[in-house]
Amino acid sequence: MTTHGTLLFDFDSTLISCESLDLFFKTNQNDPTVYKQIERITHLGMSGKISFTESLAKRLALLDTTSEALNHFATTQLICHITPNIPKLISWAQNYFDIWIVSGGLIPFILPIAEQLNINKSHIKAVEIKWHNQKIQPNNTNGFATDKVTGAKSCLSAWKKPVTIIGDGYTDFQLFQSGIAQNFIAYCQHIERPNIITTTEYKAYQPEDIKQQLELLYGV
Repeated sequence: MTTHGTLLFDFDSTLISCESLDLFFKTNQNDPTVYKQIERITHLGMSGKISFTESLAKRLALLDTTSEALNHFATTQLICHITPNIPKLISWAQNYFDIWIVSGGLIPFILPIAEQLNINKSHIKAVEIKWHNQKIQPNNTNGFATDKVTGAKSCLSAWKKPVTIIGDGYTDFQLFQSGIAQNFIAYCQHIERPNIITTTEYKAYQPEDIKQQLELLYGV
């Protein structure tokens, strides 16, 4: 297939309607004050007010769980939060683009959703993890536990240009700002971040908006 380039999709609040780690805390932790801490840390990170490395470390430090619990959550709960009409968009886009998921989320959360969307697991670039007792620690061999830009630099040879990043957060904008992606579509259906939407020409509030903008950009 001759492609028109590469589409990079963010995961949290883009392919799914929530922040996966936040929802895991909300449904699996009994202390509501811990969840509030997590929510605040996530917001600071996605707004660019603290680094992604700091945001990830602070959230994981508050989590006691098991790999079985992560997998059960992803396959029984998170999968119900796939953004409406995203499967239809992905199915259409696969006719024209090479599609990847690029995320600061945990790979065990992303795998079942990628399978549902017919995206090969080799095209998932996100935070790998390791375990110490019941504590999750980032396994930063691919760079994504540092930030998306660091991780993405190791993927450049696999991504055919032009590259378009679609996501809601400051970390997605940074891929465009750094020149890794040639286009950035801010996805605003689930959350609208003022510091993001004021810096981009392209905004989408539904998957159909993404399709229309890709058609204009690439003539597909």
